[in-house]
Amino acid sequence: MKNQRFVGYRKVELPSKTVPILIFVAVLTILCALILLFTDDVHETYAERSYRIEDGVLYESEYIKETIATKAAFSKSKEAFLELETAEKLEVASSEEEIKHFPESTYIKGAIMLTGEAGGVKSLTEQSGCLWVACNRVDSNDPFFPDDLESVIEQAWQFDGYTPNGTYTIECYNLTVDVFERWYREKHGETAVSVGRSLPIDYLYFTGDGEHNYFRKTQDGAIYVWGSQLVSPYKN
Repeated sequence: MKNQRFVGYRKVELPSKTVPILIFVAVLTILCALILLFTDDVHETYAERSYRIEDGVLYESEYIKETIATKAAFSKSKEAFLELETAEKLEVASSEEEIKHFPESTYIKGAIMLTGEAGGVKSLTEQSGCLWVACNRVDSNDPFFPDDLESVIEQAWQFDGYTPNGTYTIECYNLTVDVFERWYREKHGETAVSVGRSLPIDYLYFTGDGEHNYFRKTQDGAIYVWGSQLVSPYKN
């Protein structure tokens, strides 16, 4: 052993297949590190709604909202959004409560009658006239007509479109709420013009042909000409 001497290092060459394997392992390690780095990220999609009330009709809009953030940041932002959504719903519920002054059954019966009598009529003004006829009959001094909306709508042989178990459309329901609430405001001091009454108070009858309704003071009187006395609050 004492006679051994250092002659240098031996060069060791890796097999030709080892280098690609090492590169692959290195890339895979980097990818795993990146995945672990972003595991706290959250990608969530949810719907956001907005509401408005126009002419007594409740409208709802909805669009999709996406959030990409860390868990901590997302938790905070989502909590704020939920608070905003709750506030909007409470505000709408409060507004709905304010604009409804009759039992729900009154609006439903009015909507059933309107759907049956004027569901095929395109003009909201002409549709609203059917509801104003019911209101006018309540206000009338004619003892033939009852003194409340539901009784007027249910009165036998008067509104053929109404049946106790009838169906109604949401459009007719919304218009019914709108008209009955206008009538309520009129009865509590507002003028016919300010509330947006579309049919004068002395028109108590109407007939229709499926496309149009024709309103009269008496069963065989002259037909009311729209806009001759009152301006409709509706676009058509």
